[in-house]
Amino acid sequence: MGKEAKRNTRKNEVLEKVMEFLRQEYGTDVEKVSTSEAMMPAVDENGNEFYYVMKISVPRGSRNGSGGYTDYNGYEAAKEYKELCADKEADKEIRAEKKAFAEAEKQRKRDAKKTIKELNQKGLKKMITEE
Repeated sequence: MGKEAKRNTRKNEVLEKVMEFLRQEYGTDVEKVSTSEAMMPAVDENGNEFYYVMKISVPRGSRNGSGGYTDYNGYEAAKEYKELCADKEADKEIRAEKKAFAEAEKQRKRDAKKTIKELNQKGLKKMITEE
């Protein structure tokens, strides 16, 4: 048995264990829909039925340009994903700060216009032109 065949056998074992766990944990059907995918029906809080689809794969890695692969590194992929999530969260915070600043600036301008209007109603222009 070759390397890929051994990995596929192990992948199928893992998928079967995951399916059995889900059957026991949720008391529902969990069925294979392909060699590496399984589905599980579910119901949302509104009573609508939908399905989860789980996929288990054995990634080879990326092509290295010389006819082979650079091995997939799960820890590196997890690290990159965490960094991506952190970057997205930072961007979200920056957008929220910009939005708050823009709203504060709009409020400052509204307050300034209101003050000018009140002063005009009190005769500010008349006082300025008289002096």
